[in-house]
Amino acid sequence: MQINNEHQLINELELQLNALRTGIAERKKKIKVINKQLNTLKGTEGFPWTEKSLECIKSFDGLVSTDEILKCAFHNRLKDLDNSDERRGYITALSVALNKLCKNGKLKSQKHFGLRGLFYGLPEWWDDKGELMAYYKYKLENKKMKIAKNK
Repeated sequence: MQINNEHQLINELELQLNALRTGIAERKKKIKVINKQLNTLKGTEGFPWTEKSLECIKSFDGLVSTDEILKCAFHNRLKDLDNSDERRGYITALSVALNKLCKNGKLKSQKHFGLRGLFYGLPEWWDDKGELMAYYKYKLENKKMKIAKNK
């Protein structure tokens, strides 16, 4: 009887050990992905995210998505955006900069029904009531129609 209990205990311990090994392997994969993203972000240190964002938004003269700002900021380095891990790191760095600009009042963001993500614009594009001015609303509607057409 004692041998069966020991066998059962050994089997249970082996199952627990295998579960731990699987968990460790999954954690190592996650760590590898996070390390890649951190290295990408470290590679963007010194990149003028806030200045480039404002410059791009002004050049579009209308509300702009994060993706559009990223492509504008990297207009002469679009190949850098081909690697999805690096792109994700760039988007993270850009999002941090955009949030900072919004908190400092240099930008405003708006969610638009039917379009994915936030759109950013200069504060003077909104009236005193917080409504987007007609010209910029019109440009955003046109953008929405173009996106719908391309789907």
